[in-house]
Amino acid sequence: MKKYTLIFILQIFCALHLFAQTENETAIKTASQANKVAATKNVDWFLYGGVGALAYKGDLADSYQKWSGLFHVGVQKYRKRWLNPRFELFYGTLTGQNSAYTFENENPNKFFQTTLLGGTMNLHLNILKHEYFTVYVSQGLGISYFWIQDKEGNNFDKLKNTRALGEVYSPTTLLLPTSLGGTFFFQNKFGLGVEAGLQNFMTDYLDNIGKWGQDSGNDSALRLKFSFYAPIVWASAVSKKKNIKKR
Repeated sequence: MKKYTLIFILQIFCALHLFAQTENETAIKTASQANKVAATKNVDWFLYGGVGALAYKGDLADSYQKWSGLFHVGVQKYRKRWLNPRFELFYGTLTGQNSAYTFENENPNKFFQTTLLGGTMNLHLNILKHEYFTVYVSQGLGISYFWIQDKEGNNFDKLKNTRALGEVYSPTTLLLPTSLGGTFFFQNKFGLGVEAGLQNFMTDYLDNIGKWGQDSGNDSALRLKFSFYAPIVWASAVSKKKNIKKR
């Protein structure tokens, strides 16, 4: 009698163990399927960042030249078919030099290096959109703070002899970035992007030259960007999967 009772208890224990294991495997499988669905269908926003370069055009250069560095980070919506917003912060420099520059016997600076810190809001219009890639044009509106230095690192706002008497300017400017770009996404929804465009500034003082300038238009920059994209939903999906495995 004791023998049969022991066998019966062992059978119940094995059955409970198999049931618990099956339930755990089912939960993990369900979570994995949910993660795949989230990765393929429910990714609305991407976090991105990368490096780039800016080339200056203004009073000290009549064509884009003197490439300098750019760093950027932002969030990009990708859900809609045609129009998607993007919000971006950037930090970069512009530099230019023209050793032969003169203006009516005055003393304008012939070199400058401008540091830019700002943010933009952009709207993407997708020309092509596929599960794994997109080609787009975008137009944005932004604001940037800037400060300008000479070769020795002195701020031009304190070197008033480099400008006309009484000439002052604001260290902030609006900008209108216009771009053409493309993004390639891998199966896990991480991606790589490249973008080229113009940074149209609403100021003529990025080179510290205004009234003594020979160019009547505002300063501008040609911009190249390389970005790495990561789906924002990915981190939460992985966290849920780890929690299920621990159980």
